[in-house]
Amino acid sequence: MLTSPASHRSLGSAFVRALLPGLALLMILIVGCAGPQALRRGPAAVRNGGWGDTARGEPLPFDALLDDLAGARIVYLGERHGVARHHRQQQRIIAGLAERGVPQALGLEQLEAQYQPVLDRYARGEIDFRALAAETDWATRWRNYHDYRPAIEAARKAGAPL
Repeated sequence: MLTSPASHRSLGSAFVRALLPGLALLMILIVGCAGPQALRRGPAAVRNGGWGDTARGEPLPFDALLDDLAGARIVYLGERHGVARHHRQQQRIIAGLAERGVPQALGLEQLEAQYQPVLDRYARGEIDFRALAAETDWATRWRNYHDYRPAIEAARKAGAPL
């Protein structure tokens, strides 16, 4: 259990119950994108690039992961910067949730609010990724900006606001 009965009372049990599914899914995502040392300690399927259910300590098929994520209100996707497989997994998750009809919105830490009009034009298909990068001066501010292209394009294809 992530919280004690005392903390349930102090935080409000409804609030804690609302957070627990999201925290469990976040732990699944962290294991899915964990570094090499953590993967060596997990089940064989996780060590070989699969997903792991941290609550059960067993491999989790990708479709089951998507089913779990589809039931969550919020899904946080993260990565270790510069690790291409993490970005591919982000794209797979965004596309997989879109195939299930899950409404999405994608927030990008690298693009501040001042660039929202450019993001909106990209989302509407008025400009391509190259123009998005140029008009936001993304390469100057975030050297591996191109790694985010698959996830951003998957979100745009899904009709998700950026």
